[in-house]
Amino acid sequence: MKKGILSLCILIFFFACKKNDSNTPASTGTLVTSIRSSDYTQQQLSIDSFVYDDHKNIIRIIVWDIDTLQVPVISDSTVLKFTYTGSGANPSSYLKNYYYGSTSGTPIISDTENHTLTYDNQGRVIFDTTSDNGGRARRFKYTSSYIAVNQVPYKDTYDTLFLNNGNVTAYSAYSDQYGIDFANVYTPAGTQNPFYNVNSAIGAAIGPLVFIEAYVDFISKNSPATSKDDFNGINLEYSYTTNSAGLPLKVLAKDRGTGIVVGSLVYNYQ
Repeated sequence: MKKGILSLCILIFFFACKKNDSNTPASTGTLVTSIRSSDYTQQQLSIDSFVYDDHKNIIRIIVWDIDTLQVPVISDSTVLKFTYTGSGANPSSYLKNYYYGSTSGTPIISDTENHTLTYDNQGRVIFDTTSDNGGRARRFKYTSSYIAVNQVPYKDTYDTLFLNNGNVTAYSAYSDQYGIDFANVYTPAGTQNPFYNVNSAIGAAIGPLVFIEAYVDFISKNSPATSKDDFNGINLEYSYTTNSAGLPLKVLAKDRGTGIVVGSLVYNYQ
């Protein structure tokens, strides 16, 4: 799903401890446990789930995608498991497992990576290193208007999150081999971003990493009103149903050109 139509809902979204396949959102609590994303055009489904510790720190993110157009139906998932050591408020490392298989069988791990995280004196991740796949590393650079992420030592991929008034307003990905992969532009809405409001410290520490790895936005204060994919020419606007606390329960994504609803997201809380 991630680069399909609903991937443009990139910033608020995303099989876990309390998976809920119902289209009826749970309105109790403030911790997002799962989001069910439906892409009506590409007939894809994503159920993304979150597990937290007692301090509301994220300890596991599971991104589960299903392509219903495949025969047999194909599913794949990415699992990020964060480890906290001592009294540290930020994770010291994380394990990334990628699973692939059919819904009628047992998915198998096709790739595993062990990552170590390094932070600056403000508690922001500045290095994400792994000994797997040739000793890759990501370097994070922070300014008031953007966060730049590049891979070293190969320096063949570049990700940039553009910021304005506490929100991610654009995201671009570039590789030396393929050029621009995608470039999304967002207009923030008045609706809260439930991930930021759960624990803003997550966004401050590992927000850019989670955004790039799982397409979940812990950085922005607000959810998007519109999004535009400049690379694929997809232009969407979003309408929200919220609970009494102002947190989103359901989101409808409408094509701004045709006015047709092309997808939806349903939030579940605990």
